[in-house]
Amino acid sequence: MANGYLVLTDGNILKHQQPAMSEVGELIGARTGLFDVVYGEVNGKVFLIWVDDTGLIDGRPVNPFATLVAGRPLFGDVFITGDENDEGEVVDLDFESFDEWLGARLFEALTGEEDESLVETTKILSDDDAMAAIREGEADVARGDLTDVE
Repeated sequence: MANGYLVLTDGNILKHQQPAMSEVGELIGARTGLFDVVYGEVNGKVFLIWVDDTGLIDGRPVNPFATLVAGRPLFGDVFITGDENDEGEVVDLDFESFDEWLGARLFEALTGEEDESLVETTKILSDDDAMAAIREGEADVARGDLTDVE
């Protein structure tokens, strides 16, 4: 069992107690029930972001908040907890340290003083038309349908 934040793509962030970590896939709505763990660090403390294993492939929406936290694009709902202890058990998220760190990250993102590329990436990933164009381009490449621009 672990306490953490359930971060939904609709912008809701909820404190949540997860009784069985083996069921996180169901919590975050993973189609296959499978999930991956992305590691992060806050003021020297490791935290875990539980993500849908096939979120990008399944076309789940970008999760702007989780993307900001992870420093890379994440798709679908996520669950953020503390690290694992020496026995391999997931521990509760240190809400106070995490919130303090997050406040600083949000300030940076909103004021543009730091990490402008991450803010721009989040904007692109949130733009349905841009993402459709990217997926179309990827499909063209997969088919070998390439045009030499020179």
